[in-house]
Amino acid sequence: MLQTCPEPSLSPSLETHSLLQSIPDVIFVFQPSGFIVFVSPSCKALLGYDPEEMIGKSFLDFVHTDDIDKTLRFVNRQSKSGVAKKFDNRYYRKDGSPLSLLWSGRWEPNDNLFYCVARDNSEYSELEHRLQKAQELALMASYEFDLETGRYTHVSDSFYSIFGIERKAQEAFSLAQFWMLVHPADRQRVQQSALQVQPGEQASIEYRIIRPDGAVRYIHRQREVWCNSEGKAVRVLGTIQDITERKTAEATLFNREERFRYLMQNGNDMFGIIANDGTYRFVGDNVLVHLGYHPEELVGQSVLYLVHPDDLEMAGQALRQITVNKVLTVGPFRIRNNKGEWRWVETTASNHLSNPLIEGIVINSRDVTEKKLREDALESSERLFKALVRNGSDLIVILDEQSCFTYLSENVGSLMGYEPSELLGRPVFDYIHEEDQVKVSTELKAMLEHTDASAVQHRFRHKSGKWVWLESKGSNHLHNNSIRGVLVNARNIDDRKKLHDRLSRERGHRQRAITAAVIRAQEQERTLLGLELHDNVNQVLTTVKLYTEMFVSGYITDKQVLVKSAQFTQDCINEIRTISKRLSVPTLGNISLQESITELVRSVNLAQKTVFHISVSLEPAPVISEELHLTLYRIVQESVNNILKYAAASDAWITIEHKDQHLLLMIRDNGLGFDVSTRKAGIGIANMKTRADSQHGRFKVQSRPGAGTVIRASFPLEEAPTIG
Repeated sequence: MLQTCPEPSLSPSLETHSLLQSIPDVIFVFQPSGFIVFVSPSCKALLGYDPEEMIGKSFLDFVHTDDIDKTLRFVNRQSKSGVAKKFDNRYYRKDGSPLSLLWSGRWEPNDNLFYCVARDNSEYSELEHRLQKAQELALMASYEFDLETGRYTHVSDSFYSIFGIERKAQEAFSLAQFWMLVHPADRQRVQQSALQVQPGEQASIEYRIIRPDGAVRYIHRQREVWCNSEGKAVRVLGTIQDITERKTAEATLFNREERFRYLMQNGNDMFGIIANDGTYRFVGDNVLVHLGYHPEELVGQSVLYLVHPDDLEMAGQALRQITVNKVLTVGPFRIRNNKGEWRWVETTASNHLSNPLIEGIVINSRDVTEKKLREDALESSERLFKALVRNGSDLIVILDEQSCFTYLSENVGSLMGYEPSELLGRPVFDYIHEEDQVKVSTELKAMLEHTDASAVQHRFRHKSGKWVWLESKGSNHLHNNSIRGVLVNARNIDDRKKLHDRLSRERGHRQRAITAAVIRAQEQERTLLGLELHDNVNQVLTTVKLYTEMFVSGYITDKQVLVKSAQFTQDCINEIRTISKRLSVPTLGNISLQESITELVRSVNLAQKTVFHISVSLEPAPVISEELHLTLYRIVQESVNNILKYAAASDAWITIEHKDQHLLLMIRDNGLGFDVSTRKAGIGIANMKTRADSQHGRFKVQSRPGAGTVIRASFPLEEAPTIG
């Protein structure tokens, strides 16, 4: 809003007025409050206003909206310094168009007025605008620095954009602010450069700044030092340029070069450039690592110089082809290293003969020796596997989820009489015996449910119609892309099955023979028991009955008859006890082998017919199972009975010892003996041998007439458990 000047305007004299009209520049006089008190007549031509239209109004009514802040800052500074030079801003013409003005002025404290001159700055402003645009495009800025005051007297607009600062928010760019923006790592170096100011010096430096938003930028500074008439450095004019993109590009290029250099020196591939005549123009450093040659040893040599004689034709043909093709892959072929060893390589060649930067054929070779050896080994292994499958005794098949054949090994012909093509796609159960189909189906179902399956024995129909026994075991590979089915390994067990059936029959015959022998032994035992009861116990009891009846009837009154009857009765009791011990199974679980044999011998020695001597040596104490304990007891019991009945021996010796993880039993007597070559073994000896066989033992009888009898038995023992 326009305001009225509180004081009257100045009125110049006629001569002064004429002079002012002849000057193209406009003279303004301002009060401290910013009101215009005088305007020269030239304002009509420059701004379109008559002086009377501007006098009494504030200069802010005419200043361009975007320049009000900087104009106020300029006015505030001039009220303190007194003199103003080269200040530019924009005023609105009367028609509303903006006009760039260049101001100079002086503050008169005595008049309390500010005298200014304004001239048309449009041409200079346009040039400056173009310069500013050029600086912005080049990421450049200019500045001026007063060495005496230590202040920036001018910085271009692009200076602020490079440093990431909003110009409107700044009073003026300061030296302190500059040092805050310089990167801490570069600050000392830049400060040293700033202190080393020489008259007339032109110098440059590169450093980094950190913008307020945290971005790091690279700056190139170029400066020139101006001197006064006395040769003293008073002013610095300079330019700065944001070179971040250049630095980034240089770093990227450097990294690429370093990476390329590293690959050339340490990569898995060997690089080289071949001239049009087939000789090496360049060889990468890593050829030393892979082949043992220094690059200079190969430069100038023919590319075929190291190729194996058998591969020369292939390499030479590739060399001829690459002259007309852009890219060619060759190999693998063999080249010689510096030790004389042949290494397999694969090579890619690229034709760059027309590229002026290369003018050659670029080759990239990779050592594939280990890969080639693995492939050769795999190929050999596959050939061996195929030969084994073709000629092996096992049949290998693959079944799909519907149990149909998808693969059969070639030996199906020799094993089952079929060609593989005859069975492919057919259900496996068409060839399995109907009695075996349930168990085969159960195992297949178990495999499809991802559980372990056991081997199954079944019959498979031969092409001739006969049934062949197979033992098959499969594994689920439905999710294996190489198989996609159930892999089955089948083995012909026809001969084994027949042998097993024969052994089963023989085992049955043997078991029946043993059972018959046991029954005969039992009958024999019963017969002997009947004879003993009849011949011994029955006769003694008859005598006792007779003595008792004679005493009761009074026929005999001597009490000595009763004493004899009592003695005979005790003899019967002893005889019955002996028979009972021989027939009953002793309770062996709670007593040791030595204790059970000792008790047996003690009871036998009561009869005082033959004296039995016992010797037991079981150190270290072995592990004796209850079954082995009973077997030893019965063999000793049977031997003792035979000695008492048939040997007529005065003494017999029973020896048991532990030696070399075996239990050794020996029973010998000094009785009559017999000829083992002419006398068939009785049931008692057969029973003893059978018992020894049941415990995987060895049994032997030695005897001759008049020299007594020796029985030996040996039994393997279980390993004693260890502790710790």
